[in-house]
Amino acid sequence: MTRLLYLLLIFATSVLAEDWSSLPADVQQTLAAFEQDWSHFEPNKQTALSKGAQRWLTMDATKQQKVLQRFKKWQKFSPEKRAKLRQKMQDFRQLSPEKRRQMKQNMHRFKKLPKARKQQLREKFQHLSPRKKQQLRKQFKRH
Repeated sequence: MTRLLYLLLIFATSVLAEDWSSLPADVQQTLAAFEQDWSHFEPNKQTALSKGAQRWLTMDATKQQKVLQRFKKWQKFSPEKRAKLRQKMQDFRQLSPEKRRQMKQNMHRFKKLPKARKQQLREKFQHLSPRKKQQLRKQFKRH
């Protein structure tokens, strides 16, 4: 039984893997830096890279520039900060669609505030006790 599952897993993995030559030419060009290692990547990594390249190719120059700036900022983060941000993103993805929508609305409303008001709210939060901050975070997660 275990052997059969193992064989099915190997077969499924090989079916899901994308051959470099099967990628569209524009995707190959975008992912050229990965060509030599492509066959060694897990199928889910290949898929993620392929989808990312396809998204990249549909962006206008302004959007691409924003993405590049964010990526450069990301590269400067410590491994600990990256791990923390990845965990926050994973937590966000596990929320219900309604909670994700609410959080996005709240963030949109926050971004529309004048800079002075945003700074005021940040400072107010920073000056709270750790206990009060934790209470607010828990309250925010419940809503």
